[in-house]
Amino acid sequence: MAGVAFSTQEEKEVVARVCDFAVRIAPTLNRDSGNTRIVYVWHQSTGFRRYGLFADDEDGAYVPVEELDEDDERSLMCRPIEGEDVAVDDYDEIFSFIRDYDPKAQSGGAIFVLCDWHNFIGAAPMPKEPTTLDAQKVLLRDLCDSGQPKTVIMLSPEAWKIPVELEQLIRVIDLPLPTLTDRTQMVTRYVETFKNDPDQFPDYQLPAQLTHEEIEVVARACSGFTSFETENNLLMSLGSTGTFSPAWLNKERTNIMKAKGMNILKTNVTFDDLGGLDNVKRIVQVNAQRFKPNAIEKFGRPPMGTIFHGLHGTGKTMIAKAMANSMNMQLYLMQANQMKDELVGGSERKFNNQLKQFVAGAPCLVLVDEAEKLFATTDAARDGGASQGVLSLLLTFMQENKDGVYFVFTCNHMDKLPRELLDRFEDKFFFDLPTEEARAEIFKLKLTELKENPDNFDIEALAAQTEDFNGRGIEAAVRKACAVSFADGEREPTMDELVEALEMVGPAADQKTIEALREEAMAKRLIPASARPDANKAKAKVVPDFSRI
Repeated sequence: MAGVAFSTQEEKEVVARVCDFAVRIAPTLNRDSGNTRIVYVWHQSTGFRRYGLFADDEDGAYVPVEELDEDDERSLMCRPIEGEDVAVDDYDEIFSFIRDYDPKAQSGGAIFVLCDWHNFIGAAPMPKEPTTLDAQKVLLRDLCDSGQPKTVIMLSPEAWKIPVELEQLIRVIDLPLPTLTDRTQMVTRYVETFKNDPDQFPDYQLPAQLTHEEIEVVARACSGFTSFETENNLLMSLGSTGTFSPAWLNKERTNIMKAKGMNILKTNVTFDDLGGLDNVKRIVQVNAQRFKPNAIEKFGRPPMGTIFHGLHGTGKTMIAKAMANSMNMQLYLMQANQMKDELVGGSERKFNNQLKQFVAGAPCLVLVDEAEKLFATTDAARDGGASQGVLSLLLTFMQENKDGVYFVFTCNHMDKLPRELLDRFEDKFFFDLPTEEARAEIFKLKLTELKENPDNFDIEALAAQTEDFNGRGIEAAVRKACAVSFADGEREPTMDELVEALEMVGPAADQKTIEALREEAMAKRLIPASARPDANKAKAKVVPDFSRI
């Protein structure tokens, strides 16, 4: 094919790799007859500019690199070559320059990089004028038929939508973000440079002493960054802290991810901080083993995810935090309202970009909160097909991805999720109201958190009185009672104050709603998050017992 379309935000990195290919690989190809290629990069504001690789000489000047052996591992700079610009004013001049380039006259072929070409691939030069599709099709067809060493590379920061007229002439490649290995190599290059030349970098000897393990921690703190963002933030960390600080990088990454529609949650919650939910905890321990290399080799891939269904305030988000903590993984939060886009195709584009972020940060957990709002089947008729587009992307991703992106979906209306999505999840849990034993645990935990002694309260009586309360309601009541007693001389709350606070907070839901959810969970054969001692024998036959895992 004469055309290659890259979907990537790494314009600088792609141009550098193209320049490297032009002097390192092209001379070894038969069609190039031992010659290097010339690289031209087009931007709408500058026209064509010739790019090349440069090395530092002993005087600090930049020297053009005309040839490059395959085993040459020097760190080279990619930049424009002065005096080699070609001004073009319209589509016809762009296509003419590519068509008229003569490899024989120039003693070598050429690679033409068209930046942000997604804005022009199907566009018309002026409103109400014909598009340039035919001109592009003729150009690419002629390049294919000529056999000349000329290649057109098109770049877009978003997913390509190639017109059907050009599909057979353009190969589409979706470039991923830098992997952990890539980022580790980038950090290592800086560390080795500082270490090998202490006289030139006397102020950077602190990062020069980083061990391999510390370098990997720094690289993990850059997950989800493009190559440019990684280098930029490493240098900013260096300027701000004097070293490559994981804490500084994590804070900056949180801000960048939030701007891209994602939140990174703190995972400072442990299973010991949560009352009940024994079945979830056991299954999580099993799934954690599936991320080990030998387990991936045995099973072919890590687990894909789990669904948490149930009432508000029953610990779904907290258990996800504890899961990420126990698995030593990053936890991303994806919310439906941040994914919606008023532009056609906007939601799919946002979601596709986020999937790339997750792969770059893998292994990781992705918490999709109130998933039914994003994937609900009833949305398809109202949002121009955006819900279906996002659903299609997710189904394909979950089926094909083996990098360890683990999804945790929380939902309050499971019946609104498409069946084909539900089938992708190995485990589906129902979060009922906590059992009496779990409620007692929650009372003890929340009193302890507020520096009160649980032994001074009748925990069994409190647990018995809160049958229709969720964990969040119990926590709210404990905090309310402690706030009242604190305001009254910073004393310990009384049992009466706790009971009064519980009455003010009230149950989580009415009995009819609770029973309806329980019946739905039984019908869908969901695993109870907590083993209920009052479950009858009929229920026990439907819901498996995981206490022996």
